[in-house]
Amino acid sequence: MRWVRGSSDPLPPKAAERTRLLSGWLRLRWVRGSSDPLPPKAARYTCRPQAGASRMAPCRVAPMSGLDDLETPTLLVAMPQVLDPFFFRAVVLLAAHEDGGEGGSLGFVVNRPSQLRIDEVLRELDIEWSGGSDATAFVGGPVQPEVGTVLLSLDGLTGLERDGIAEIAPGVGATQNILALRTLARSAPDRMRLLLGHAGWAPGQLMQEVGRSDWLTAPIDESIVFSADPVDAWSGALASLGIDPASLPSWTAGDGDSN
Repeated sequence: MRWVRGSSDPLPPKAAERTRLLSGWLRLRWVRGSSDPLPPKAARYTCRPQAGASRMAPCRVAPMSGLDDLETPTLLVAMPQVLDPFFFRAVVLLAAHEDGGEGGSLGFVVNRPSQLRIDEVLRELDIEWSGGSDATAFVGGPVQPEVGTVLLSLDGLTGLERDGIAEIAPGVGATQNILALRTLARSAPDRMRLLLGHAGWAPGQLMQEVGRSDWLTAPIDESIVFSADPVDAWSGALASLGIDPASLPSWTAGDGDSN
């Protein structure tokens, strides 16, 4: 559910967000007994090593067939005119993009902390969390907030530790596999995100938003994806493009809201 400015929702934005997350959290579901760490649509776009390369070798991301205007994986960086609460100053790891047919686009917002702690979420799944007691779950996007996804750095993980995890960007893995989740919870990596929900666009929708300059694309950078500070992630993504955030115009509600 996406909070829309001016709706009849009686709760303030932060309280409304927590209520929605709690209702989704109680129904949080993970893939049980499946060997596929991600849904088929997302798994089709995973980054795969070059033939003959070791498992730890960097991936070479090839352009998608018939598409020369947006390649995945990439980071999407929201411009100041995007005022939707889910995407305001958001950084999105775009994992899948298919502009034609029935494809659409799929990604994960990586810099939107929720009001829930990871141990709260995992307690409902009878999973003990070994990480920090103040570690926070993140809002991955407005779509299917009841579905959890773990995003993590693959640096230093062995072959066995990668079981159930798909590499969706060079050095960045993702999983919705319950067995992988249990393993990660026992020995939490330093760079890890527990995301609730994801971001999705219908075919043609994302390119329309890119065309009106709602988003810039930036290269994948783990220090941005796993930045401890949401503001730093956004400004860091802009800085990677040589853009000073202070040089961008300021927008407020009513100035031509986007999304």
